[in-house]
Amino acid sequence: MKRFMTVAVLVSVLFFAANTAVFASSQLQEYLKAHSSMKVCVELINSSTDDKVDVVLIKKMIEEAFATRKAYNFTVVQTAKEADILFKGDIKEYIWMKDDPVDEVYGIGSAAMDAAIIENYARIQIQSEIIDLKKNSVLWSDKVKATMTKKDMPIGESYALVYPKLIKSEMIEIFRKSKQGVM
Repeated sequence: MKRFMTVAVLVSVLFFAANTAVFASSQLQEYLKAHSSMKVCVELINSSTDDKVDVVLIKKMIEEAFATRKAYNFTVVQTAKEADILFKGDIKEYIWMKDDPVDEVYGIGSAAMDAAIIENYARIQIQSEIIDLKKNSVLWSDKVKATMTKKDMPIGESYALVYPKLIKSEMIEIFRKSKQGVM
């Protein structure tokens, strides 16, 4: 009975999380359809344990990613008072490892191959949300991560290599069309 209850609670939590993500994504899609051009402000903080994460550079890269979107006309502004929407991000984690962890596990062969290849590894995660400032409501929220593996990637070089991957992943997640009715 205890196991059944644990499984039931876990399934409920996962279902709620999936519904919330789809809802938030559809909220953003509706907002974007209603607004052909909008002003966006980017606020970014670093709560990771790595103080070498360049918040200023990542913020600039996010601003450029919005400004260069072709499907929507975003104007980047510097304060939330000027903006229609706010991109709010918190870098939760930056990890660099000398040896890439075994993570490409699709079978015994691929796991052995992944373990045999020695590469450096970097991972960055950002918790982010987009807020409609006029209604003070969250249009989209997600934790996005990016990883990078490379044979010779000292920690100092890893930042510049993983940041573009993070921005690309972030933009894909933000502008991904929701699959309504699919759970």
